Amino acid sequence: MRIFVLVVLTVFPLFSFSQTGNVNGTLNDSKGSPVPYANVLLLQASDSSLVKGSVTDESGKFTLEEIAFGKYLLMFSFIGYEKSYSQAFELNESQTEFNAGTQILAEGTSTLDEVSVVAQKPFIEKHFDKTVVNVENSIVAAGNTALEVLKRSPGVMVDKDGNISLKGKSGLTIMIDGKPTYLSSQDISNMLSNLPADQVEKIEIITNPSARYDAAGQGGIINIVMKKNQNLGLNGSAQAGYSQGFYARYNAGFNMNYRLEKWNFFGSYNYNNRSSAGWFELTRKFRVNDQIESIFNQSSFGRDSSQTHTGKVGIDFFPNKKHNIGIFVNGIGNAGGNSNSNHTYISGPGGEPISSSYTHGVSTQKWSNVSANLNYKWVMDSSGTELTANLDYAVFDQNNPQNFTTLYYDSLGSYLGAPYFLRSQLPSHVDIKSGKIDFSKTISKKFRLEAGLKSSYVTTDNNAQYYNVVSGIEYVDTTKTNHFKYTENINAAYLNGQFEFSEKLQLQFGLRVENTNALGEQITIDSTFERHYTKLFPSGVLNYKLNKKHDLNFTYSRRIDRPDYQDLNPFLYFLDPYTFMQGNTLLLPQYTNSFELSHTYLGFLSTTVGYSKTEGVITQVTYQVDSTRTTYATNKNLNSLENWTISTMLPVPIAKWWTSMNFITAYHNRYQGSINNNGDNFDLGMWSFMVNSMNQLQFKKGWGAEITAFYMSRQVYGIFTMKPMSNITVGLQKKILKEKGTIKVSASDLMWKSRFRGSVVYENMDIQMNAWNDSRVYTVSFSYKFGNSKAQYQRKEGGANDEIDRIKKGGNGR
Repeated sequence: MRIFVLVVLTVFPLFSFSQTGNVNGTLNDSKGSPVPYANVLLLQASDSSLVKGSVTDESGKFTLEEIAFGKYLLMFSFIGYEKSYSQAFELNESQTEFNAGTQILAEGTSTLDEVSVVAQKPFIEKHFDKTVVNVENSIVAAGNTALEVLKRSPGVMVDKDGNISLKGKSGLTIMIDGKPTYLSSQDISNMLSNLPADQVEKIEIITNPSARYDAAGQGGIINIVMKKNQNLGLNGSAQAGYSQGFYARYNAGFNMNYRLEKWNFFGSYNYNNRSSAGWFELTRKFRVNDQIESIFNQSSFGRDSSQTHTGKVGIDFFPNKKHNIGIFVNGIGNAGGNSNSNHTYISGPGGEPISSSYTHGVSTQKWSNVSANLNYKWVMDSSGTELTANLDYAVFDQNNPQNFTTLYYDSLGSYLGAPYFLRSQLPSHVDIKSGKIDFSKTISKKFRLEAGLKSSYVTTDNNAQYYNVVSGIEYVDTTKTNHFKYTENINAAYLNGQFEFSEKLQLQFGLRVENTNALGEQITIDSTFERHYTKLFPSGVLNYKLNKKHDLNFTYSRRIDRPDYQDLNPFLYFLDPYTFMQGNTLLLPQYTNSFELSHTYLGFLSTTVGYSKTEGVITQVTYQVDSTRTTYATNKNLNSLENWTISTMLPVPIAKWWTSMNFITAYHNRYQGSINNNGDNFDLGMWSFMVNSMNQLQFKKGWGAEITAFYMSRQVYGIFTMKPMSNITVGLQKKILKEKGTIKVSASDLMWKSRFRGSVVYENMDIQMNAWNDSRVYTVSFSYKFGNSKAQYQRKEGGANDEIDRIKKGGNGR
C-alpha cells in the first residue's frame, strides 16, 4: 500500500481534465414526431469540414461528447428528408455545453421508387473506447441465443469447449449489465447458450479497459447488456420463438417497466427449452521405439437438454435529482442433462482390429445462480462530481450426478471381461460477497479525477465423490474422490485522470493496485496451499489529432488472469476410461502487458495494430500415458504467449438500402514453454486471420433482411493446431401491427461449416480431433412492444466487476 500511495502522490499533479465540451439536442419531423437514428454531423463553422458524427436515439435525442473548444455548426440528414443545419455556436471555458434544442427535418420532395428505408441502428458501431454489437436490431439474432450472436461478433471466437477468445487472446472478462456472472468462460458459454438473444440489447467489446475496471482479463472485456424499458408509465415487450436443428428448441419471455416520478419498477422473465446434438471424433496413435503399436479411434454422440428460467426484478427510488437508490435481484435456474455414447476401436498399425469398448454416460445437470445488488448514486454538483456505491451478493449451486457404463469387446466383438460401472456425485457451492465505491471529481475546467475502492470475498466448496459399482455394491474410488475448498479475498484501489497538453494531444493515465489472499484445502488428503501477493496495474491512453481527418490513439494496460476456481481443483472429469480432464493446484496467475495503436479516418474508418505479451500463460495442455493408453488434459503455466494483431473496420456503402460492415483481423500467436518436467521447451507460432461481414438490407413496407458471414483461418492454441472454419447465416423480417410487432425467420450456419478440427503432433503424441454440433438451425420468432414510448429515462446499472469467469461446473465433460 505504501508503494501505491507514493505513486499516487507522484502522478497526481500531472492529471488534468481536457478542454472539451458536449453538444446535445432533439430532432423531430415537421409533425413533431421524433426522427430516430438520423445522421448528426458536427462541422467546423469556418469551412464546414467534418469533426465528428453520431445518430439520434429512439426518441430523436443526440449527444456529442468530448468536443474540443471551438466554433461549430450541426448538420442533420436522413433518407426521405431534406438536410437541415443548426445555427453556429461556440464551445469555450464559459460555455462547455451547447443545447441545440429541438431541430426540425422537413420531408423531402423525392422518394425512392424501389425501396423505402426504415430507420435502424447499425448492427455494429465503433466507438472511441469500444465496439458495440446492437443485438436488438439483428434479424438473425431473433430466436437464437446470446452465444450464437457472440460468435458472429467482430474478432470473437468460441471453441468447442466454450472458451471465448478475442483477436486470438483468451482470458476474457465476461459481464452482464456490467456485473459479474460468476462463471468461467466455458460455463458462461453454457449459460449464454440458454439465454435467448431476444433478451439482449447489445454487446460491448472493450480491448484495453481503464484502471476503473478490475485488472482481470488479459483479452479485454465483453459486456452483455440486457434489454431495459425505462419510459414513463407502463411499457414492455414480449417475444416467442421456435427453432429446429437436430432437435426442437423454443423460448418465450417478456420484460416490463413501470415508471413514476420518483419510483421505477422493472422486471423480466424468460423460459428456454433447448435440446442440441454434438459429435466428437478422436484418433490417437501410440508408439513404441518410434514405431506405431496401436491406433485408438473414438467417436461419440451426445445430446444436451436443458430447461432454463431467467428472471430479474428491481426497484429504483429517486428522492430528488441528486440521489438515486436501487436494488435488484437476478436469478437463473437450469435443469437438464446430458446423454453421451462413446465407441472406441483399438487396432494395430496395419488397421487389424485388437479390441473395442462402448461407454454410455448419463449426467443430470441442475444449477442455479442468484445475485442481488444494492446501489446508490449521489450527484454532488452540476460540474460532474458524483459518488456511487454498490454491494453485491451471489450464490451459485449445482449438483451433477453422473453414471458411466463401459462394455469391453475382443477383436471378434465378443464380451471381454466384466463391465465397468462408475457413479459420481459432484456438488458445488460458490458464495461471493463484494462491495465497491467510486468517486469522480471535476476539480476545474482542466482537471478531472476518478478514484475508487473495492473488496471481494469468495468461497467455493467442491466435493467430488466417485464410486465403483461391482455386482450392485458401491465402493468408494479413493483414486478419484476428492473434497476441495478454496477461499479468496481481493482488495483493490484505483486512481484515474486526464491531462491535455494541447488541442491535438491528450493523455489519460490510471493506476490500480490489487491485493490477493488465497487459501486452498484438499480435505481428502489433508493438504493446503496459501498465496498472498500485491501487484500494480497501470493503464494509459494517448490521443493525438494529426489534422481534421486523421486521429491517432495509443493505449497501454497491464492485466492479470487468476486461475479459474475449478482449474485449481484436482478433480477428474471423464469422457471414457481412456480420456479425462484434471485440475492443477500448482497454477499461478498470468500477467499481460498490452499495447494498441489505432488510426481513425473521419471518425469511422479505423485500423488498429496491437501487441501483447503474457508471462506464465495459463494454457490447456494434453498428456499421453503410453503404458495405460490414456490421454488427459489439464491447465498449466507456460513461459509466455506473444500476440500481434492487425485489425480494420471497413464500412462499405453498397447502396442506400444496403449497409455492409466488415471487420478483418489478422493475428500472430506464439507460445513458448515446457510441457513436461524434463525441461524440453517448445516454440510454436502462426499467423491467422478472421473475417466478419454483417449486411443489413431495408426494403419498403416494413421488410428487411440480414446476411452475416464469418471465416476463421488455421490457428494455434498451445500445442494444438486448429483448421479453418466458417459460417453463413441469413434472416428476413416483417414489421406488422403498426410496427409494434415483428416477425423474423432465419437460417444459421447454412453450409454447416462451424466445425472444430485440430491436431497435436508433439513428443509422443499424435492426435487428430474433429468436433461439431447441430449449428445449422432454422428459426421463426415473433416479438411485440407495448406501452408508452416517450420520455425515456436512462437507469444506471451498478455492481461489481470482479470474480467473474472463474467458476467451472463439474460433470460437463470439460
